[in-house]
Amino acid sequence: MSMVVIATLAASSWTLPPPAGRCSLISWNLLAPQFAEPSKYSWSDPADLAWPARQSKIVKHLADADADVVCLQEVEVDRWPALLARLERLGYAGELQQMARNHPVANAVLVRRGALQIVRTESRSRVFLAVLRDAAVKCAPPLYLANCHLEAGATEKAAATRLFQLRSMLRRVELQRVIDVADSVCRPNVLSLGTGAADAALVLAGDFNFDRSSELYSFLSQGTLRATTGTSAAAGAATGAAAGAVAGATYSNGGGAGGGVGGGVGDDAGGGDGAPPTKKQQQQQQERRRSAKSITHSLLPLRDAYRESPPPWGPSLRASYRNGRLLDFVWCSPAVELLRTMPVSELASSSQPKQVPSAAMPSDHLPIGALLSWAGAPEPSADESHDRPAWQQLVIENVQQQKRVPPRQSQAQRPPSQPEKRRFSSQVEVRERR
Repeated sequence: MSMVVIATLAASSWTLPPPAGRCSLISWNLLAPQFAEPSKYSWSDPADLAWPARQSKIVKHLADADADVVCLQEVEVDRWPALLARLERLGYAGELQQMARNHPVANAVLVRRGALQIVRTESRSRVFLAVLRDAAVKCAPPLYLANCHLEAGATEKAAATRLFQLRSMLRRVELQRVIDVADSVCRPNVLSLGTGAADAALVLAGDFNFDRSSELYSFLSQGTLRATTGTSAAAGAATGAAAGAVAGATYSNGGGAGGGVGGGVGDDAGGGDGAPPTKKQQQQQQERRRSAKSITHSLLPLRDAYRESPPPWGPSLRASYRNGRLLDFVWCSPAVELLRTMPVSELASSSQPKQVPSAAMPSDHLPIGALLSWAGAPEPSADESHDRPAWQQLVIENVQQQKRVPPRQSQAQRPPSQPEKRRFSSQVEVRERR
């Protein structure tokens, strides 16, 4: 018994305008082989846990997703050449993050040859930045892509490190944007930080090691982080004055009624008779200043792709990691149009722990992705559009898997296919909805 995928076309599919520029993206933490210890994944068959088997399954998953951009995390540096060779046969060109001190694991970005080109990259400790452009248009507006694998851990120190990594990354994206804006107006080295930030097509993707309940999620989605939060306070203690400089963030003092930064009322502001404030009162004033300060950035807020646009079919994304937490995200700036998100595995439908890696899923993270557009996104040809997977074709609004029992009659006795059916690939049947 086999499975047939039935895709339903949108009712207005034949009146849709020609496809605009678009770009599909997939992000996946591969689980580096050195971390895939049998003692840690006791439920996994050793054969399924072995890297050769997992690599083949990973390549197949990526081939099926057929994205224009691939963001990989936990790529083992020594095994990158072999993995890249497999992916090059699928039509990709890729670059690996440069790691300091011979760190054995890195991020990687791959793009479909002929569609996009990697203009330049920048390697940070936990983020791989890439500036991408339409390969066919020399001066097309770029996409700024940050492939992230932030610090792991549940401690305040780990959260503070993640905040520092985010702020450092935003600073570097800001600088990359300034380079492009300055070049476009032929005035290098004269523009200040923040120039053109509102128009920057920015995508963050990867394993962020925090979920939607985190202060850092609020920081990215709302654009503000209060300095009184445990994360920001720990970050200040951990990084000191350097954190503000490296982050490139702006600080807004939100003094409000009854407790501004410039002072206060009552005993907190000093002696009522004009006497200088006591040491305790000075400490209270300093605490109030810290509580009134918030961390912001010109590139924020961003949009959580899967929250804004759940997958067009299949389950909602509730978990992306084996422990049942949602740690992997695709974030978009206002200059990026989110067309749809990539359907996810049934394993993503609940927050229950998952027994992965498994025979079907070669990593302890689930792949996620999105179909995006921005002012400089490459425009696919009409033929190319119909050759892409269903999730990348906006005329397809739903896909369902149905069991099909092989007919017993011979090939010659089988009835001809119905005229209202078209076959996009050997595995997908598309039924038009009239």
